[in-house]
Amino acid sequence: MQRHGCAREGGRLISLYDRVYKGASVSDFETKGQRFIALCMLGMLLFNYPVLTVFNVSGTLFGVPVLYSYLFIAWAGLIALVAYVAESGG
Repeated sequence: MQRHGCAREGGRLISLYDRVYKGASVSDFETKGQRFIALCMLGMLLFNYPVLTVFNVSGTLFGVPVLYSYLFIAWAGLIALVAYVAESGG
């Protein structure tokens, strides 16, 4: 019988947290959270005024303005890093 997100298994209550994250310690989640915060700060740095002015030059990269190329590459790289941290086991 399931009640309030918990299930009975062998006479003891197993929470949804235990069922989803089997064997993962709290420090693993704290580390992953810290990595997400660091990635957020990296994103704020990459898309902030001083860094953007470095790439705001007249010129093209494969026919695309340098600033647009930088924005696309930085955004794709940040998404790839977030996906890697989200899917990493620990």
